[in-house]
Amino acid sequence: MKLANLVIFSLFCNALLFGENIEDEVKREADEIRASLKELREKEIAVQNKSEIDAKKREVESSREEARRMERELETLHQAPRPAALSSEPILAPAADQLYVTSTPTKGYERKFAISFSPISLLFGQMDMRFQIKLLDFLSLTFPMLVGFNYIHPLSYGQALLKGNASDYETTALPLSLEGGIGLKLSTANNGLADSFFIEPRVTVNYWQLGVKNSYGKEFSWDVMGVKSMMLIGWDWYYDSGFMMSLAGGVGYQKNLGGEVYLSQGIAVSKEMARNIPDPNRHGEIDKMLEFKTGFVW
Repeated sequence: MKLANLVIFSLFCNALLFGENIEDEVKREADEIRASLKELREKEIAVQNKSEIDAKKREVESSREEARRMERELETLHQAPRPAALSSEPILAPAADQLYVTSTPTKGYERKFAISFSPISLLFGQMDMRFQIKLLDFLSLTFPMLVGFNYIHPLSYGQALLKGNASDYETTALPLSLEGGIGLKLSTANNGLADSFFIEPRVTVNYWQLGVKNSYGKEFSWDVMGVKSMMLIGWDWYYDSGFMMSLAGGVGYQKNLGGEVYLSQGIAVSKEMARNIPDPNRHGEIDKMLEFKTGFVW
């Protein structure tokens, strides 16, 4: 019986010792795993630090390359020839065709509108103008207009027909001239509103009136309306500042549509004066035109 108890006690002790050994083994393995994880974290941090260091190195190398490039450019500038103004060699004048640069192709393409006036007609009390709209690079729509107060006509016609001094007659109808129409302007340069030779057919409607009476009751007057077709050829100059000039000449056909001309009995009209008096019943006549205008383009 005692022997059996000893055997049982011995087995119990061995079991306790075996359990302790297992617990120690588990603890040891857990410690090894923790150490491995710590080592892995340290290696990961080292790798990250190395990547950052490599990126910094690449950035520094790029900065050095940029600095070397700038040094090469500076050396090239230092080795370049000196400006002509500082050189002892004579300065050559630009060619004649380089002195008078007007409009560039880019400016011509960008421009859309132009308005011009006749400075000569202003001296005679007339506002002769033209408004232009670009439709295509070679085609523009034009609107010619004229408004005139012919202050010279009462004086010249009064003295020629009524035979008196300026104080002997008065104006009974304002000496007005009105004209307006439409035209198509074709530019040969095909470059928008830029320097070019052009052809412009146009049609206008016109009206003019005049009335003068002297102190003796003698009187003459007219009011006539007509239509005119005209073909112009000319040249346009456009400048980068926006200033423009136009010179053209042409021939056309004037047809009077009707009106009234009145002269008191006893007024003698010379042949030369008769040619200057409009005839409302005239079927038509050849008309000539010379046109010079200045204006602005935008």
